[in-house]
Amino acid sequence: MRIILVGTEFEGMFMSFYCRQALEKLGHEVYTFDYRKSTFLSEGKNEKIKKEIKSRIRISPQKFIPFLRILETKRMNRRLVEICKKHNPDVVIVLKGEKISPSALRKIKALNIPLINWDCDNPFLDIRDKVYTYYDHFFIFDSYYIPKLYEKKARSVNFLPCACSAEFHRPVILTGEEKSKYSCDICFVGAYHPYREDFFEQLADFKLFIWGWGWDKAKNPRLRECQRGTKLAAEEWVKLYSAAKIVVNIHQPQQSVWGANMRDFEVLGCRAFLLTDYMKDISGLFEIGKEIVCFKDKDELKRLAKYYLDNEKERVQIAQKGYERVCKEHTYVHRFKKLLSFLT
Repeated sequence: MRIILVGTEFEGMFMSFYCRQALEKLGHEVYTFDYRKSTFLSEGKNEKIKKEIKSRIRISPQKFIPFLRILETKRMNRRLVEICKKHNPDVVIVLKGEKISPSALRKIKALNIPLINWDCDNPFLDIRDKVYTYYDHFFIFDSYYIPKLYEKKARSVNFLPCACSAEFHRPVILTGEEKSKYSCDICFVGAYHPYREDFFEQLADFKLFIWGWGWDKAKNPRLRECQRGTKLAAEEWVKLYSAAKIVVNIHQPQQSVWGANMRDFEVLGCRAFLLTDYMKDISGLFEIGKEIVCFKDKDELKRLAKYYLDNEKERVQIAQKGYERVCKEHTYVHRFKKLLSFLT
């Protein structure tokens, strides 16, 4: 099958990369299109453009740059339609695609090309009310949004959870130096939010390692001391998950209502023990208490963390069973087998 995959950051260890990898593994011919990659405003060009604006145009860069972004988005949508005409794919799969315009989707539909969207984010964070009806199938990671999308005139909405990459999210053997750097009781990778601080204050007595932006703003000085860095490359957090006794996940409320996010699957793919806040969809994906452990409030988080740090054998058994479950049912290959089955 010839597929145009529309996403972002195909060169890094991100969802779009994993999706392309899975589709190619299934034997499909995949063309990628990065809808956020800018020609005018790519990194390193912004300052040059601002200098040009100041020297040639009597308008401030602060006013002109947003205008340039609008032009860039229109140009991107034209290019997407042109690529669809050129390659004549059997299907176009859009990952999120908040910048894809109704006009572009309408033109692609006129070419008799099936359109599919898979969104692993809150579909209503961006104003996309007019696009849902153009997709033949809309897949969403959080079942809460299914009736909401039908209210927006989506034609076919289906639950498709996040996943992990079996090739990348896997247990790794650490060097002595890596063990020294990453070994800890509990770890977390993610940005600072005040609601997250409320939870992690309960864990400050343990050997807690945090990577993520903004933790230097934490009110609790002990949490600021737990920050080990602002950014951890994907290749490195796989090592961190393999070294930590417990990996904690706290979903972002503006993204997930009932849905498990990518971290839930990626951590388990590394055969790590995951302690995550309870989400309704998790109970249909994993056996709670045997493959994954969930907490419902900050007191339960602390109690469960202490219990599983004190009970290594049980902790390792749960991590192993969670790993086996994601390998059996929750990789990107599994997801695309289901997604593409809707075309037959």
